[in-house]
Amino acid sequence: MLGDSLSEVVRLYASRALHVVVLCPSAASVAAREAARGKVGYRGIAVGDLDRALRERTPRLGLWVDSSELTAVETADRILAQLEAARV
Repeated sequence: MLGDSLSEVVRLYASRALHVVVLCPSAASVAAREAARGKVGYRGIAVGDLDRALRERTPRLGLWVDSSELTAVETADRILAQLEAARV
């Protein structure tokens, strides 16, 4: 979810217990991961543009995790360790 979409979804679920986790690796990290994949994940938009939309237009709700240097397991561990910060 980028931009105001995140706020809209949180508002839709306001009557429920909700946790929001935003993974925000650096643009360089995303580009490196994309280059290493056997498939294309991003079409028609540059990674840098997505990164700017995330960082400049997305409200700071919940827990934001820079997973640039983390494995999937480390990312999950970080989220679980800080789960209360993700509550909105």
